[in-house]
Amino acid sequence: LDPNCSSGANSEYSNSCGIHIHAGTDCTSDALGHYWNQTTYSADDPWSMISYTSKKGKGKSREKQVPVATGLENTFVNGHAMIVHSYIGGRIACGIISPSSEVANAFVKYYTYTGDLEVSGWVKVVGTGVLEDASQELSWRLAGVDPACETAPGTGANANACGIHIHVGMDCTSDAGGHYYAVDTDPWTALKYTTTPRGHAKAKEQKVDTGLTNYDVLGHTMIVHDSTGARIACGILNIASD
Repeated sequence: LDPNCSSGANSEYSNSCGIHIHAGTDCTSDALGHYWNQTTYSADDPWSMISYTSKKGKGKSREKQVPVATGLENTFVNGHAMIVHSYIGGRIACGIISPSSEVANAFVKYYTYTGDLEVSGWVKVVGTGVLEDASQELSWRLAGVDPACETAPGTGANANACGIHIHVGMDCTSDAGGHYYAVDTDPWTALKYTTTPRGHAKAKEQKVDTGLTNYDVLGHTMIVHDSTGARIACGILNIASD
C-alpha cells in the first residue's frame, strides 16, 4: 500500500487512500466507477469516505468489518472489482470479489452413467489470486469412488482416469462439457484421487492453476471419474458456510 497513507487520506484528493468496490468485473480493463445501488442512494457516493491507513514504514493496513451502506447484497457485488487507491487517488491495484471457499457436497450419478458406483461426501475449493495467477485448492473426503483407483493410473491410461475436476457445465442433468480453465494447457488432467480398497478417498489442498477466480467457478459442475476415465458423479459448487 501507499506509505504516504500512514497519516490517513488527504481530503484534497478524490479517492485518496481509498479501497472501494467498482462497477467493473475484471482487472484487464477500466474498472469504471464506484458500485452501489444508486436508486436507493441517489445522492451520495457511500464509498467516498472509505479509506485505509497504512502502517508507517511497512505499507500494510488491517481493518475489520468497516460498514459501507451500498444498498447491495453480497450476491450483487460478487465478481466485481475491488480497487485500491494511492495517496493522490490513483488506482494502484485490482482484485476480484469472490467466495474464498466453495463446496460441492451433494453428488448424483452422472446423467449417462449406469454403473454401480455411488459417490457421496464433499469437495472443498479455496480460491486464490487473479488473472493468470488465479488458482483453486481442492480438498475432499469421498465415499463410493472407484476402488480400482487404489493405484495410480498406468502409462497409456485415459487422462481423466481417477480424476476429480471442475467442468464448464452448470447442471447435473446434461453434458458437463470439458474441463474449466483459462490458461493455455489443461491443468486438470494431473489431478487424481487415490482410494482405499473400500472406495474411500481423501486429500488436502491440491492446487490447480486454472487462471479462474472462485467467482468464475461458482455454480459449475464438479465431476468425479472412475479408473477408465468415465464420468460417474456430478456435484455443483456452492458458497461454503465456513
